[in-house]
Amino acid sequence: MKKILERSLIGLGASVLLLAGGAAYFLLAKVAPIGAGYQAKMLCSHLFVAKRGMQSVLSSDLEPFNPLLRFVEAEVDHGKRMVTSTAFGLIERQAVFNECLGCTVVPPSWEPEELRLSPACVDPEPKGPGSLPWPTGDLDAEGSFPSAVDEAKLRIALDAQFSEPNPERPRRTRAMVVVYKGKIIAERYADGFGREVPMHGWSMTKSITSALVGILVGRGAFAVDDPAPISEWRDPGDPHGRITIAHLLRMSGGFDFHHDVSPAGQRQQALFGGIDSTRFSTECPLEVEPGSRWEYANANPHSLWRIIRDAVGEEEVLAFPRRALFNRIGMRSALIEPDPYGNPIGTSFGWATARDWARFGLLYLQGGVWEGERILPEGWVDYTVAPAPAAEYKHYGALFWLNAGADEFAKTAEERRSYPDKPPFSGIPADAYFAMGNDGQLVAVIPSRELVLVRLGLSRASEGRDYESLLADLLAAIGGSGP
Repeated sequence: MKKILERSLIGLGASVLLLAGGAAYFLLAKVAPIGAGYQAKMLCSHLFVAKRGMQSVLSSDLEPFNPLLRFVEAEVDHGKRMVTSTAFGLIERQAVFNECLGCTVVPPSWEPEELRLSPACVDPEPKGPGSLPWPTGDLDAEGSFPSAVDEAKLRIALDAQFSEPNPERPRRTRAMVVVYKGKIIAERYADGFGREVPMHGWSMTKSITSALVGILVGRGAFAVDDPAPISEWRDPGDPHGRITIAHLLRMSGGFDFHHDVSPAGQRQQALFGGIDSTRFSTECPLEVEPGSRWEYANANPHSLWRIIRDAVGEEEVLAFPRRALFNRIGMRSALIEPDPYGNPIGTSFGWATARDWARFGLLYLQGGVWEGERILPEGWVDYTVAPAPAAEYKHYGALFWLNAGADEFAKTAEERRSYPDKPPFSGIPADAYFAMGNDGQLVAVIPSRELVLVRLGLSRASEGRDYESLLADLLAAIGGSGP
């Protein structure tokens, strides 16, 4: 009996050691590299794109929300505009700032000089925006206050968003811009932020990707119903060959790529792993037949960037957003940061000031036309807001969220608790649609009310970003309430 007990204890000890070893391996091989890459990239962007202070970023944006970052040390080289982060004293990752491009995670075996970034410095336009009229410039952006707007109700609506009624679920609103009938009727910023500070749009970048695809459709580069022109998918019998550009725009490619935000998840690997984000996505196997399922999966827009790159060429792809879109509508601050292989990370790494995000929304409100020039092809906005066939609640179009199902569908109470910040929203016009991003980023377009709203912040808890109440309050201040 004694020997049996001894063998049992030995076996138990071996199992504990194996489990501990496995956990240590997972932590160092999977979690630590992403943690270091995340801190290096995010700190680099906030320092050199948004030009914020290091301690403010660490204490407000990073460490409070990820306990693991307490084990990641950061070193900043302001001369080289580079951040080096070291996790657990062992795993090191770097992110470096490049002019006109923002910050990029350096692969672990590379030097920063090896980044495969083609020249992309196209000067922002217009020059002297303060002397040019809104919306391309900033002159007379506010105009006269419309008689249809209840100024007191509008002020109360903004006050509510910048207040903190629940310390456990802070809103952390940093910027709001409200555009009504083409003019700014409200604009406010939190301390430390302002009109000239670019802010991270996260997944609102997907909506920019949609616009750029639309511009290429307008040029005749391809059609939305074409099979996705990715050479690796053209082999006979490859199920990827059944994916169309429309499937990718509508989050319906069928990929086995899930929106897992855990440190070792696919999403994090593509964003902070210092890898080729498009190749990682185009090589992703399929889980279901293309077009049969709507699922929010970054492999779809990452794959679109492979198509964009092939259409415009490797030497042009990094400058393409500025030439084709940003400069044409006055988005002087806007950029999309690239991966180390020169692919814009058009799922998540778009930055712009609140006014520039408002310009993007206004382009869509105006049907893709800007000061008499057609930017998006005829019918592209209508295509964008047509619900994806696989989207059960009519809540998603071509890389925009939709409120089209507001009159037809009602989410269950359980779904409402799980996704209180995603449409459809009751009491909001069904023609409303949204660019949405992590942590409470929002560009809302409501054509029937001639309204564009931009809300930027750091609301980690979904209860801190109650878009439905925000939009309802704004509508009540602008010509009455309800749809």
